[in-house]
Amino acid sequence: MKEMKESEWKEGADKLKYDGHHLNKILDIQTKAFRHDESAPPDVHVFAKKSVTDSKKLNLTCLATGFYPKDMEIKLRKFTTSLPEHLLRSSGVRPNDDGTYQLRKSVEIQEEEAADYDCYVNHSSINTPVIKQWDGKCSDCQSRLIVGVMCFLLVMLVGVIFFFLKKKGIIGKRDNHHPNVIFSNGRESTCLSNWSSTENVNVNINLTGS
Repeated sequence: MKEMKESEWKEGADKLKYDGHHLNKILDIQTKAFRHDESAPPDVHVFAKKSVTDSKKLNLTCLATGFYPKDMEIKLRKFTTSLPEHLLRSSGVRPNDDGTYQLRKSVEIQEEEAADYDCYVNHSSINTPVIKQWDGKCSDCQSRLIVGVMCFLLVMLVGVIFFFLKKKGIIGKRDNHHPNVIFSNGRESTCLSNWSSTENVNVNINLTGS
């Protein structure tokens, strides 16, 4: 048997690795194509987050994902009445990595508003529409409140430290190492020298001669 050289062995291993990677890609494509022959029902989520444009409002979102084919109907409803489409923001139907699709629609609502909102989803893969009720919770409101409290406490701490240092005279102390000299307009001139913060030296200079 002919002994295989190291270079030949490496070349054969690289080829097998490439062929394996190529085969996995083909299998992935075939799996997606097989799934496309079937319908997939949507997974529906309803959630709210703080609005980025108005602190008194929430951004209520309905998300449907994992469905196939791509035709999908989503409605955001208030007291079972559909909100006008011109008030909604839509992401448009987008593909997922597994060959299915997703779609989300959002609307801004008042944070303190006492109203029942739900998400109405209809798709060819389901016999009856999916109605997902919003639980009235805000997913990121609590975290923003915590951040606000921490910022307030930090400001208070800085203020207390500044007050303490100022009271001890560590900050805000005037630098009096250089003398201040003032000459009067009369014949007699006065030189006022502040050599330190605790003592003043007055020097009278008589310009009248003898």
